[in-house]
Amino acid sequence: MDALMASPKYACFFAHFRNPWVYNDAATAADLMLQAGFVEVETSLEPAPTVLENLDSYSEFVRTVILRLHLEEIPDASLRDEFVAELARQGALDHPPFSLDYWRLNLSGRVPETLSSRRADE
Repeated sequence: MDALMASPKYACFFAHFRNPWVYNDAATAADLMLQAGFVEVETSLEPAPTVLENLDSYSEFVRTVILRLHLEEIPDASLRDEFVAELARQGALDHPPFSLDYWRLNLSGRVPETLSSRRADE
């Protein structure tokens, strides 16, 4: 996706685009939770590969879930369709075809009693 966004055909649409996704590792997520005041923090990553059944399913999923905000940057509907079609073409070449390399970030933590009591009083 990044290479396609940077290609001459699409680069002008994404010159000022800020990627909406944040991909923290378990340690970074734990640090952020601790900074936010959580205690007894536990985090882990687990693989959750997803394989969609065919070109149409893959195209619809990436269009509506992964690329929704990206596609808003491309003003022309036919160019948006071409962008999704190119990614789907590349997805067909994956092993297995139409696979997405998802990882699940598991988070667990507790709000300390003093903080939760103070919030209840407010």
